[in-house]
Amino acid sequence: MACRTLNALQTKVQTIDQAFEFPTTATECTIFIAEKMAEINEIELSVAYLLENLKSQIEAAMTSTMTRKEQSERERLMNELDAFLNTEANEMEIMAIQWKARLKFRIQELEKQSSLIQARPSTSASTSVRDTDTDSLMSSSRHVENKMRLPQLEVPTFSGSYKDYPTFWTIYNSLIHSNPQLTNTDKFLFLRQALKGPAATLLGNMPVIGENYEKAIKLLDKRFNKSGCIADLLITELEKLPRAQSNAVSCRQTLTALTEKLTHIECSGVPLDNNRMWRRLILSKFPDAMSEKVLSKEQEEGRPFSTDEILDILENATAMKETIALTTDAFQDRFTLSHPKHHHTREGYTRHARFEQPLRNSDQRNRTSFLCVCGSPAHTIMQCPTLKTAEARRKEAGRRKVCWKCFRSNHKSSECSVLGPCPRCSKDHHSALCMAEHSTNNTAVPASRPVQPRTPIANRFSTGRARPSQNAEIVCHETEKPSKESEKQFVLMTATALAFNMNEMDYEPITVFFDTGAQKSFINSEKSRNLSLPVINNTTFTVSGFGGLMETFPSNEVSLTLKDKKGRAMKGITIHTKSPLTSAMSTAKLSPADRKFIRRQRIRVAQPTLEDAMITPDILLGQDLIDSFLLRNEACITLPSGLILTPTVFGYAISGNSFVSGSQVSQTLRENGAILVATPVVNQAREEYKQDIKNLYELESLGIKVDREDDEESILQFMNSYRSTIRIEDGKITAGFPFLSNVTQLKDNFNVAIKRLHALLRVLHQDPEKMSLYSNALQEYSDHGIIEEVQEHDSDGLTTFYLPHRHVWTPGKSTQLRIVFDASSHAKGELSLNDVIHQGHSLTSCIFDILMKFRTYDNAMIADIQKAFLQIHLPMDHRDATRFLWVKDHSKPPSGSNIKYYRFCRVPFGINAGPAILNQALLKHLESFNNTTYSEISDMLYMDNVVLEGRTQEELLEKYRESKEIFMRVGMNLRDYLSNCPYVNDSIPAPDRASSTVTKVLGIQWNSEHDELALECSAKTHTRTTKRSVLS
Repeated sequence: MACRTLNALQTKVQTIDQAFEFPTTATECTIFIAEKMAEINEIELSVAYLLENLKSQIEAAMTSTMTRKEQSERERLMNELDAFLNTEANEMEIMAIQWKARLKFRIQELEKQSSLIQARPSTSASTSVRDTDTDSLMSSSRHVENKMRLPQLEVPTFSGSYKDYPTFWTIYNSLIHSNPQLTNTDKFLFLRQALKGPAATLLGNMPVIGENYEKAIKLLDKRFNKSGCIADLLITELEKLPRAQSNAVSCRQTLTALTEKLTHIECSGVPLDNNRMWRRLILSKFPDAMSEKVLSKEQEEGRPFSTDEILDILENATAMKETIALTTDAFQDRFTLSHPKHHHTREGYTRHARFEQPLRNSDQRNRTSFLCVCGSPAHTIMQCPTLKTAEARRKEAGRRKVCWKCFRSNHKSSECSVLGPCPRCSKDHHSALCMAEHSTNNTAVPASRPVQPRTPIANRFSTGRARPSQNAEIVCHETEKPSKESEKQFVLMTATALAFNMNEMDYEPITVFFDTGAQKSFINSEKSRNLSLPVINNTTFTVSGFGGLMETFPSNEVSLTLKDKKGRAMKGITIHTKSPLTSAMSTAKLSPADRKFIRRQRIRVAQPTLEDAMITPDILLGQDLIDSFLLRNEACITLPSGLILTPTVFGYAISGNSFVSGSQVSQTLRENGAILVATPVVNQAREEYKQDIKNLYELESLGIKVDREDDEESILQFMNSYRSTIRIEDGKITAGFPFLSNVTQLKDNFNVAIKRLHALLRVLHQDPEKMSLYSNALQEYSDHGIIEEVQEHDSDGLTTFYLPHRHVWTPGKSTQLRIVFDASSHAKGELSLNDVIHQGHSLTSCIFDILMKFRTYDNAMIADIQKAFLQIHLPMDHRDATRFLWVKDHSKPPSGSNIKYYRFCRVPFGINAGPAILNQALLKHLESFNNTTYSEISDMLYMDNVVLEGRTQEELLEKYRESKEIFMRVGMNLRDYLSNCPYVNDSIPAPDRASSTVTKVLGIQWNSEHDELALECSAKTHTRTTKRSVLS
């Protein structure tokens, strides 16, 4: 009823909302104003009364619903009421609020008009107003009104993004929440109207009444006010920001993005001081030349710069680059116009925007830093003024001991991942160092062909578009004649595309091979895993190749997303996995005429550069998908050498055959010219069921693989060699880490550690008890010599690495809070500490053998070593690899002088080689003894657990005393002794005896009183038969 009445009032409101036509005389105008004011007041009273009536009806309906006895009926009525509140009632309340606002504005307009009439002096009792005066008055009124009217502000929508919530709440609080003229019901209506997506779902079932408004605000704030998380998100985005190139445009884009994110981070409460973390993070995003300017000015000043000072220096450097670029471009334009014949474009430079992806590792980022073997970044190796021959370049590379491919000194040529092999001889060196080119110096140069008269482009090329049914192509008539020394190359059609990585949430380059003879399309299995492609289905294929060779393999059907040359996403491409696809192949070797033609016609080629290179296809496109990627309605183009450019969605793909100079044809090109790509004929595998079942339950298909004897032997040799480095002196064991050869590539991980420390302190500040326990645990470590404090720049070890750490809360145990250190932590694309340490082999007995022997003992006893890993001392040159960060004052942020630097003096728990180090150290200690107890401990030692056996109770007590003494000699304490003999338990002193008769032996519960082992199992009902359920 109330809603129908409100609808009836809509006509009156629309009448009042129309522009007022004021009378020409003051008296008539006054009467007109009074009448309109009365109408507006009547409408306002009606709206207020009806809203109150609507509220009363809703409350009565809720009361009536709750009095119903049947649960189903109550639920039905509540659902109907909720649907009414969310639709019709909600719309009516919003409409009423809008009416109130419009009526209020009209009242203000009438009051201003009335005040203007009263302010005008009267000339007679009749107070007549001339028409001209009235017109002037009305014009003045409208002028004042238009002058004071401000643009309308709107509440933005909020869809549940943590980053958008602070901005949304600031505007909503200013316009709605803090507005005293709005009731809570009005505010709730505006709030519901502004929420979308997850935010709207959160409050979707809450009735829109005034009493629920504050609850809704608290619920919304609790769910989406994540100021701490916003800082972490922004810092992560800042770390992922790609490094700027040396040109002005790239530096400006990086500086703008970096300044924006730093400002947002500072607004979120994270201070931007002169901490070296910020300096390192900022400078890592710019070229070395710009970073050197900041560091040199810091050195001149003799103090670290703040973040603002660093940004000012980078701003000045970027502005200078822009000025130089503008000046150089203007000069180049003038030079080109005045000297058109001397303007040359560098060969092979056809890089497109979609291939300019951020490089993934430090080697690639610094790829352009050493363009010449002499170390100068000012010129390329081919332009070096001093090293003009391949022989001179080879001597310089050998003298500088650099990689012969990319000229960097941190790896060998055989390990280089920046450049491929030489295109001339396929050996591990740069083409500028290749001696094969000198073999043609004495070869007769063929006579050049006569210069043909140039014809207009319109006459040389076909201008029309080909129909799909036509075999159309564009032919370049400037063909090249093969020389006597030339050989033919056969080029398969490939393209470089961009594939979406589901893990990185970004696109990355991928190589596509167009195989017109294949029925099905495949993607390399390893590439599919790297892209984290979702698996849709599993199947099996039988592929028939050249010579009738058959191959049967399992395959996953995955969903792939690619991007075409226009940047449009091609989603939902279903393709099957296979590994490997084909062998490596070579891209086309283009002649100078081909390159010139491609540049002159501005053809977009579907590969990163025009240089030939060895590639391994990631995707093989067969007939099921190939038509989706070939542009059949566009014409093909024939290059001067005879190669064909085929239009695809990724650009023009190069294929066909052509003649190349014999001196330029590498052995790899000759080999790949004869490669036959197997064309898969796909059939579902139909073999006998017995063979399928045999393959299904093979050990290797279950993931169970027996170690090869040669691998076991190599591990034994390594660990025996490592055991010789362990020292036992003055009652303590000193053992270092078994580092691998790649330890020199380990970065310090400081940025990850300081970021994790920020997150840890935010958690600990919410629980003072945990903060106190955490600090006390570290202080206890320091008091017992387990850790030691160091200075930031004091490092005398092999490498430096900062370990992030966190806490594990176990309130039911004696140690409620335990600190865990993460040795597997690493920055993106970098190594972790565990990556450079040989995990080794503990060489302990199999846990199954120990348990079987333990079950056969009549008189058995167990014990464990107290904090075993922390009893192994680290040598001085290995300690800096276990650094970690803490704060001096918990109430201050972890930055600047408030950071404390620690490092471990013992082996921390969390190192992957920890079990091997512990057992190797204990075995070396036990080798110095020679009796049955020491031999038994060696055989029955598993990690920090010891199992002993005695023929009699007295013998068992004697082994207790001997084992206690053995470990005390190296500063270790055996504790928690427990036996199945009550007499032995009573004879062991209380500090060494276990507190309970029920404990675990190697993870299995043991009741020592009844001498029973118990396995806790939970029977599960399998809804379908699987390999796992059959084996269990």
